[in-house]
Amino acid sequence: MKAIRQIVHRAICKLLPDYAYEALLSEVMLTPKPGLVDRRNSGAHRDMDIDTSLKSARVLAKYFPFVVQIGCDAASVEAGEFLLQARSIGLECEEEMFEATRGINTHKGAIFRARLVMLCRRTAGRERDRTDSGAALRRSRGNLRRPGQSRAR
Repeated sequence: MKAIRQIVHRAICKLLPDYAYEALLSEVMLTPKPGLVDRRNSGAHRDMDIDTSLKSARVLAKYFPFVVQIGCDAASVEAGEFLLQARSIGLECEEEMFEATRGINTHKGAIFRARLVMLCRRTAGRERDRTDSGAALRRSRGNLRRPGQSRAR
């Protein structure tokens, strides 16, 4: 079982950067998107267009493998070190995005979300190491609530 888990883990770590880049491209190319940048126009964004968004996506694509690797290795890293790595790679990516777009914030939210995914990956990895994944999944489902739903059932 451990060997299968390792194979799946490596496959996920190899595929996620490409999926993340494809998601950015799909979002940019989706047309029409009233008020948002698409292939037809810039919507409400006077400071950016599709070329700006594509430049930004190419920058993020260079960082996604590092982001994913940090997330995939995170279960074995102490929390303080993990947070330093996640922050560092995020700031580096953000800085290069701003350089490529001449200061325009095209994907700062995507960079932030990528770091959240790393944190989730770290938490899931550490939980899996403590117990079997089925029990961890059942526990995590029990912790999820819809907005407005109380804890008591």
